[in-house]
Amino acid sequence: MAKIRLGLEEWRRLERELERISGGQDLELLINLSLGHPHHGGHEHHHDEPERTPFVEETLGLIKRIEDRYGVRVHQHLHGDHGSILVPVRGSPHDLVSALRDVVRTTLDTCSECSLHGVDGEVHLGDKLSGIYFGDAYKLTFILPGSDGRTLEVIELHL
Repeated sequence: MAKIRLGLEEWRRLERELERISGGQDLELLINLSLGHPHHGGHEHHHDEPERTPFVEETLGLIKRIEDRYGVRVHQHLHGDHGSILVPVRGSPHDLVSALRDVVRTTLDTCSECSLHGVDGEVHLGDKLSGIYFGDAYKLTFILPGSDGRTLEVIELHL
């Protein structure tokens, strides 16, 4: 029970830090997901349209669900057995934290032909970069400006 409470507290801490950084303005969170077929080791590289493999079909379905849920255009770079999608989400810190958790959870819960290899992205305030993050299906690490303006704040979150 203590681990669950600690995990939730870290997500709340991220939301508080994003509130501080935003100064009450909306932020933009870029969510980049690196995906691959769970059973293929090799990489097929096609520079035209990707072959309509089960991986590609399932990833396109995931993209449609995300676009419908958040009203955004998801950018994709897909090959037959791997690829990446970029989800731009704009809103309040609370909305962004919820969206990040939901996009990752949706990916993990709905993909049998695609597996999540990595998550990374950026936090923007207007056109300025305000933070970065990276991780995988288990843990994310956010690097944000500290409140003193001279140091960095590192927040580790378990998914």
